Order: sequence, then structure tokens, then C-alpha cells
Amino acid sequence: MVPWSENRIKWYDRAVKYCGYDDALIKAVGGYLPKDETVCDLGCGTGYLARKLAEIGYSVTAFDKSGITLENLRRIKEEQGLKSLTVTEGSWYDLPEKPLWDNVIMVMAGMLDVDMELFLTLAAKRLIIITKDDDRSHVQANGVSVMKHPEFEQMKKLLQGCDYDTFNLTIQFGQPFLSKEEAKEYFRVFEADTESADSKLNLLEQRDGEYPWYLPNEKNMRVFAVRKKP
Repeated sequence: MVPWSENRIKWYDRAVKYCGYDDALIKAVGGYLPKDETVCDLGCGTGYLARKLAEIGYSVTAFDKSGITLENLRRIKEEQGLKSLTVTEGSWYDLPEKPLWDNVIMVMAGMLDVDMELFLTLAAKRLIIITKDDDRSHVQANGVSVMKHPEFEQMKKLLQGCDYDTFNLTIQFGQPFLSKEEAKEYFRVFEADTESADSKLNLLEQRDGEYPWYLPNEKNMRVFAVRKKP
């Protein structure tokens, strides 16, 4: 996994905004999140989803262990006056094993095959997990993602005895660039290999507007919306 950096945060947040990725996620799972209940975006990364939830009226906690992403998120919180957003840095292994929020949502986060029981304890009412539904990568030289998630059958075993809904979700989440040089730098960051980075340039699409180059990426995901027993 490539560590977070100022460039990686910039690219990620730009892609979220350009593709409307946060809006699409909320449209898909918002029906499981009553607005009068608390929400934790666990393993929030840049906090794009927590920010959007706060903007539309949720009381939300963004929780992650990455100081650099949370520092950026705190700055955005102050700039936008997001009073209903709480930013918390730490490890979920240090959290008490009891419900801390009504709802917990995890997007591509956590070692689910190891820590599922822990994650289930943190939500009083619902745990929403969004996983990758394939191992494709639009940046890695071999086309295979370094991030592995349990396959569907394994997830069913991990959630055995739980009451949950599950469905597929596909959202466009490509990367816009200001120039081909910026695209080269993006590929180098993710591949650490100049030759393979240059070879990726033929995947770019030319577009009108502020970002003339775009790297397509369709994310195939699966949602598990787990209802906790009263």
C-alpha cells in the first residue's frame, strides 16, 4: 500500500470531486443511515465521505490512524465550518469493545478476515462494509491490486449468524490530470518504475475542461449492510 502523501491526498480528493464518488456512495447506502443517528467513518482515509455526511446534516466521526490525512481533514473542517464533524486519530485496536456509534461505515478498510468481531462491537445499530469485488488495479504494472479483500463466500462465513443485506455497486472513480507530466508522476508514485509508468500513458483519455487528461477506473464493489440485534 502506497503511504499517504500531500500529492496522493490531492489526487484522491480531486478524483472524488470529479467523479462524484462520495455522492454515489451516499446514494447507495444513505437509506441505511438515519440522519438522527451518529455515524463513524472508520478507516476514513482522506475523510471525503465523512465530510460529505457532515455537509448534509449527519453527526459524524472520521477515524483513522494516518496523521497526514487527518491534519488535512481538520484544516478543511475549519475552513468549511463543519461543526458536526469530529476528527479522531488513533488505532481501532485501542477502542473499547462496545458500541460507540449508532452506525459504522467502512469503505475498503480493515483486515475483515481478522477483525470482523471487533468491528461488529463498535456499532450499536448497523455496520456497513464496502469491499472490492475484484482484484483489478488501474495503476499497478501487473494490473492486480495490492489491496486484498475477502471474497463473497468468505464474507458470508464471516457474517454467519448476522442479519444483513448485500448488493453489488459499480462507480466510476478515475483520475483526472492537469497534464501528461502529472500523470507520469502519479504512475511513478504507485509503481516506483519509470518504464512501466510511461507505458501506462496510453490508457489516458483526452477530455475538455480543467483536466485535459483522465485515467478511467470503474470500481466494482460489494456492500454488506449488517443490522445489529437489539
